Amino acid sequence: MYTMDEDKNSYNKIMVKIIKKLWYNCKVCEGCDSIVYVDDALCPICRAYRFDDSKLAVHTAADKILTDKDATFRYTDFFSTVYSGLSGLT
Repeated sequence: MYTMDEDKNSYNKIMVKIIKKLWYNCKVCEGCDSIVYVDDALCPICRAYRFDDSKLAVHTAADKILTDKDATFRYTDFFSTVYSGLSGLT
């Protein structure tokens, strides 16, 4: 039986793996360090409009998801718009 922390941790590992493979579809908000879809004009969290779309920035932000205990990443937050391109990555 899984605890909530174990289940959340395994889910976050899958999300980080997908983000790192598809880093070019992501960018990092410079206001709150959230990972957002590359086509977003404003950050859905803080409404900032400055982003870093470099591979290093996306990978660094993705690694924070695994180390930050409060970090959450829900499928519907990000991948609902790019779901069709994700089959076979996990």
